[in-house]
Amino acid sequence: MGRRPNNDHPVAAVRSYLNLRQKDFAELISCSSATVQSIELGRLSLSLKLAARISDRTGVSMSWLMSGDVSKPIPAAASTEYHFVEYTKEHFDLCQSRKMQNVDEKQIEVILKLSMNDLKALWQSATQNGSEASRMCAYQISNTLIGLKDDLQKKFGMASD
Repeated sequence: MGRRPNNDHPVAAVRSYLNLRQKDFAELISCSSATVQSIELGRLSLSLKLAARISDRTGVSMSWLMSGDVSKPIPAAASTEYHFVEYTKEHFDLCQSRKMQNVDEKQIEVILKLSMNDLKALWQSATQNGSEASRMCAYQISNTLIGLKDDLQKKFGMASD
């Protein structure tokens, strides 16, 4: 097992908050896993260019990333010197959603069909591990989808027929 990252570094704090592995975070910010690891371990300084990219792709304050001070809550990029906005997963989701084109009804049908096919394939894989695994998989899919529906309904409401 490798060395654990230094969670005293803002990059490690953001990555941990987003529950991303170094590899996934590196992909998100278009750099190597080795770069992320070196920054988190303090072997490499965070450049202004990479901090700007992290801020752009996550919604975290660039000045906080560069400050190196993780003793305070993570501020969102929307924060100013006089107005603190605490970073949330919604800031990250908003940054990620900006990469999507405008989605029409046909495109959402394709997205949902692909997702359903992926979930079905996962369930079929679980069934090969026995009935308990298939029940657990079905339970987790069900709870996750119900939770997603509830979260989206709270956020956006439900269109009436």
